[in-house]
Amino acid sequence: TAIKVTVVGGGGGSGAVYYVGCNTYYPVGGGAGAAAIQYLTGLTPGNTISVTVGSGGVANTSNGGSSGISSGTQTITTLTAGGGTYGYFTTPGTGGTASGGSSPLLIAGGNGGGVTVANNNSVVPGGSSIFGNGSYGAGGMSTNAGAASNGKAGVVIFEW
Repeated sequence: TAIKVTVVGGGGGSGAVYYVGCNTYYPVGGGAGAAAIQYLTGLTPGNTISVTVGSGGVANTSNGGSSGISSGTQTITTLTAGGGTYGYFTTPGTGGTASGGSSPLLIAGGNGGGVTVANNNSVVPGGSSIFGNGSYGAGGMSTNAGAASNGKAGVVIFEW
């Protein structure tokens, strides 16, 4: 009849833009998915809760998807953790935001990194989710060699 739910949105893909004039890449990291944590009480055994898990964003192309929970046959307040945006051109991705619930803990996703002057050793991290860099909901990382990467998928965790 009582559970703890942790919802994390997907991370945005990173970017690596090539500038012909200076013959180099400028890498930017993707933003991380937000997180929302909530305790649900007074639930009815056997009833269902609808779950959506956000996908990770594709490198140079797309934002991370939103994750969330909402009423199925169990009536609850919708809880949503937005995905991070993707890094594009010279703009790093921004972290997602969370909303909803009744007295939840809402945590924004971290912003992706970026460089203003490319060099031969640039490795730019994606934004960190509540699980850290490279884990669920983290933004994609990028290098000055043009290697952009996808963001990590979100996750929904039920604990009882």
